Amino acid sequence: MSPGASCSGVPVPPRPAGTHTFLLPAAPPFVSKFTINRRDPRTASSCFGKAITPKRCFVVAGGLTWVDGVEEELMELQKTQEQSSGKLKKRAPLRRGKVYPQLPVPEHIPRPSYVGANIPQELPAVRQIHNAEGIAGMRAACKLAARVLDFAGTLVKPSVTTNEIDRAVHHMIVEAGAYPSPLGYGGFPKSICTSVNECVCHGLPDSTQLQVL
Repeated sequence: MSPGASCSGVPVPPRPAGTHTFLLPAAPPFVSKFTINRRDPRTASSCFGKAITPKRCFVVAGGLTWVDGVEEELMELQKTQEQSSGKLKKRAPLRRGKVYPQLPVPEHIPRPSYVGANIPQELPAVRQIHNAEGIAGMRAACKLAARVLDFAGTLVKPSVTTNEIDRAVHHMIVEAGAYPSPLGYGGFPKSICTSVNECVCHGLPDSTQLQVL
């Protein structure tokens, strides 16, 4: 087929060399695009990375080139992928473990204003502008938060419970003279959130042991 001509005989405007993305008509639900290499228009690459040779092509309004005949091969690739994923080890649904009592905070550490309230406080309507002392305090808090985050990451290992991670992080924060910000916010009883597997967010640390899947 000569450059600039489609399989249907309708002239096709010249396109620059390179890889272009086109929509696939009547495509299976698991794929919405594939690419055609303009340097070799006889082949196409699916989203799975396998070279596919289209059976025919035609031109529709607006100069968009559609290629079909790849659905069967894409379905075959999808079936292979599903078979491979089916061989993975199945895990049981997440179950709530034992939640241990709330850890104490030394009396000399100031409490945030939300501690003791059962609902989160509303944001202040007036914009808060910090002075030099406030900015220095924010800088110190951010540095401590970064160290705590790095430390918590080192605790994430198989067989370790999320409660053990919470306890270690809690002690690190209070030993630095700070208050764990999640503790008591809206009644939250822990110093960190631990959301594993299908737990989306704000998971309570408990007796759940971390595992390698």
